[in-house]
Amino acid sequence: MNEATSNWHTRAVHHIRAGRYESGFAEFEGRPRRRELRQRFSKPEWSGDALAGRRLLVWGEQGLGDEIQMARFLPALRRLGASRITLACSRPNMRLLAGLGAAEVIGDRAKGFAADYDCWVGLLSLPHRLGVTRETLSGAPYLRCRDVRRTGGIGLVWRGNPDFADDRLRSMSSPNLLAAAFPDGEFLQPAGDMLDSAHKLLSLDALVTTDTSWAHLAGALGVRTFVLVSDEYPEWRWGGEGDRTPWYDSITVCRQDAPGDWRSAVHKAARQLGRGFGAT
Repeated sequence: MNEATSNWHTRAVHHIRAGRYESGFAEFEGRPRRRELRQRFSKPEWSGDALAGRRLLVWGEQGLGDEIQMARFLPALRRLGASRITLACSRPNMRLLAGLGAAEVIGDRAKGFAADYDCWVGLLSLPHRLGVTRETLSGAPYLRCRDVRRTGGIGLVWRGNPDFADDRLRSMSSPNLLAAAFPDGEFLQPAGDMLDSAHKLLSLDALVTTDTSWAHLAGALGVRTFVLVSDEYPEWRWGGEGDRTPWYDSITVCRQDAPGDWRSAVHKAARQLGRGFGAT
């Protein structure tokens, strides 16, 4: 991360973690990826003005979890009068996000440049364009799956995508702590696409996970979830303190007591679920 990138990111994270969403997401507009997209698209970027009668291309950004988190705003674009919404997202999210108001979902983002649209917007720009504040943000579930049978159990996820540059900061070094705290738990692995993963999550009683796309998927579905948050990786989505996040009502944030202290975070989740795993 170069100095220019670091500056906008540091400012954005500082504001959003403190609950100042308006200034934080305004800073987030300085991300390099947005500037790259502005150079590639031949049509204008949507600025937040009236959409009545216009065809809007919504461009997925960053990882699977980012797309799931920001897809909650697609229905708001419909209410603003967009005549047609096309969503270009990661292929594993196609079926999952198809029911949120887009007339077409494209799983190959490169093909999105050839879509029929009048203006475009990045998913991560939607909070800024829509004027979202911490007070107006809803953490209610917004994804639905039919005919899922609850079989029970606790799902466990100890690490995220290892290709992510900072994964070592947000993930555990091994699954051992979770295995000890939840010996009857089930370690989850991607199988199929994110809709298949959604069906699996809805069959469980709860999920315990580090900061991964599983957390966003579970929160969007309303699954009881405990997110283990690293003190070394100050992720803006989980705020700077407390055990709640305005993004997802069903999520409890379990923070480390000290840098690298995963045992304390696991203990908090285990205690909430009635397990006797010790903090020391």
